[in-house]
Amino acid sequence: MQSVFRPNLILWLWRNPAVPVFLALAVLLLLVDKFSMPAIVIAFIVCAVTLLALQRAGHNFISIDNRQISGRFQGQTFRVMWWDIRAAWLDTHSEDNPVLMLGTDRILFAIPTRYMPAATIWEMTQARVIPAALHETARQELPYWQPVNQASIPELEEPLVLRGRALEKVIGWVGLIFFDGLFLAFYSALSIGLALVLAGFILFSCVYLLSAYYSLQVGPLGITHQMVFGQFFIAWDEVKSVHIAQDGSTVQFQGGAKRILVYGPKTWGKTSREDVMQYIGIQLEARQIHVKVDPWAGLRMAFSNRAARVKNPARESS
Repeated sequence: MQSVFRPNLILWLWRNPAVPVFLALAVLLLLVDKFSMPAIVIAFIVCAVTLLALQRAGHNFISIDNRQISGRFQGQTFRVMWWDIRAAWLDTHSEDNPVLMLGTDRILFAIPTRYMPAATIWEMTQARVIPAALHETARQELPYWQPVNQASIPELEEPLVLRGRALEKVIGWVGLIFFDGLFLAFYSALSIGLALVLAGFILFSCVYLLSAYYSLQVGPLGITHQMVFGQFFIAWDEVKSVHIAQDGSTVQFQGGAKRILVYGPKTWGKTSREDVMQYIGIQLEARQIHVKVDPWAGLRMAFSNRAARVKNPARESS
């Protein structure tokens, strides 16, 4: 019997308030401007961006049957047979984002269960993997598991969480409203060319604003970068190198073909910055990983996001 789990989109909207606010403003603009052509264009751009984010979340799923667990996250598929799993555990350090960890002889799968029934998925996993995979020491027997001096790493009661700064959100909202106003003015003046240019700025403002609504969770298992456009995760034991931009605006954690690029210390709030930097430093020092300054780190966002998703074992073996 096959069971398929998909994100609860109502919960997704609740935890991403920028999306329903955007849609509400688009509808309000249409009503106030009586469905004029400029209002329709602006509403179309806003709805296209926000609905794209909703569509990406809705396409994620986890499928479980008696032979395998498979699924898709952020456009990349994965599949693993139950008998190939040597270690399985559910990381619950983040209550709103439990991560199902499945280790085979070659690959460590980190499967986010955000907005899904994590407890049910874990129960079904426990009933299907071999009993030895559930043992507490099973993960340490994985061939790629790195020996770490756990005594040097402080315990966390809950992950350290960083969120987008209020200043970035204010800039996004001001830019969106400002370019909306200019677009309406130039369109009314029949300056179609300039209006089309401003439509591009409106699109950029939408993307910038949605990108400002992010959270960075740093915990004992790894780093989770949660954005409206997707969720990206890398475990500490997958990290082989770390690169930081010269201005500290971005940091890239890389392990083989998998890497994740996150906002750097320059953009972090002062409240948690020192604690997060100290904890990351301890995790890297325990694994003898040194941070390298990379002037190009900030230009790799598109490539690192693609590679940071759950690995596809078929591609790994090819």
